[in-house]
Amino acid sequence: MIHELGRREFIEGSLAAAAGIAASSARLVAGAPPDSPAPEWRNRQPGMKYRRLGRTGFMVSEIVFGGDPVTPDNRRPVEMAIERGLNYLDTAPAYGRGKSEEGYAGVLRAVGRDKVFLTTKVSPLGGARNRAYRDVFAGLTRAEQEAVLRELAEDLRKRDATLPTYMGNYFDGQLREIEEDALSDVLERRYHAKIDARATYADTMVRSVDESLRRLGTDHVDILMCPHGASSYAVNRSFVEPALEEAKKADLGVIGMKLAQALFDPDRSTNPRAERVALLDRVVPGERSVHQRAYAFGLANPNLSAVVSNMVAEKQVAENLAVATG
Repeated sequence: MIHELGRREFIEGSLAAAAGIAASSARLVAGAPPDSPAPEWRNRQPGMKYRRLGRTGFMVSEIVFGGDPVTPDNRRPVEMAIERGLNYLDTAPAYGRGKSEEGYAGVLRAVGRDKVFLTTKVSPLGGARNRAYRDVFAGLTRAEQEAVLRELAEDLRKRDATLPTYMGNYFDGQLREIEEDALSDVLERRYHAKIDARATYADTMVRSVDESLRRLGTDHVDILMCPHGASSYAVNRSFVEPALEEAKKADLGVIGMKLAQALFDPDRSTNPRAERVALLDRVVPGERSVHQRAYAFGLANPNLSAVVSNMVAEKQVAENLAVATG
């Protein structure tokens, strides 16, 4: 994560191996390690619940805004959520091919940049890496390719990565992406010297962030996800929960993504997958909507700081934020 990152600062510092996080002996929040930075509040409002986002010190609303449906012509729900105490905006260059970031630019002009924590992602990085290693794979001998494929199959088997519940399979082509990423992992272990690392990684990151900042109309983001982040929780909890425990021990903030979306058919987002909703029914029974119960399930885990919700209408804003205000 890169805190308060500007264009030139990113370009100058993108090749650093790691960035230290300054400690503070000032105000702490419950559960924070003694060397944690002071909590940082934005848009704090009565009724909204907030949690600490790990060692960033950011106090984020329990429901944060997912940027996938945001566009320059559809940003009023974001402003309404902010009026109710939401203070974290999630977006990515991949969302609407940049339209989400452009939509958030209008929100920032309307409400003020200092009112929210802003996150974007380096969406192009995974594709740049996979393309580079596909070229490497194509140049290998038949025997070398077969050895790589055997190692790939073993990696996928050990991780159970091809199981439907591993990532949730909430969009078509997700399994193919997992296999492509895993192939690049194997090739990187064996043949990392064969790619231009600066062009593949650093240049892609710098270009992506620079373009995102331009679309967002700001000189910094508060958090940068690189490349894009992992998703879902209710469906793949057996894989996620041990990782959440380890993240908590390391004081890493985690925000749950796609908690509700993974419960729906990837082809028809309004069509719930009965077998997955049945899983949710067992752990969070009641009359609330599937979305509300999915978010409530995630927030019941103290190792999560918040959950992402895509909201496209006033009704959704009211219903989904109720999980974090009730």
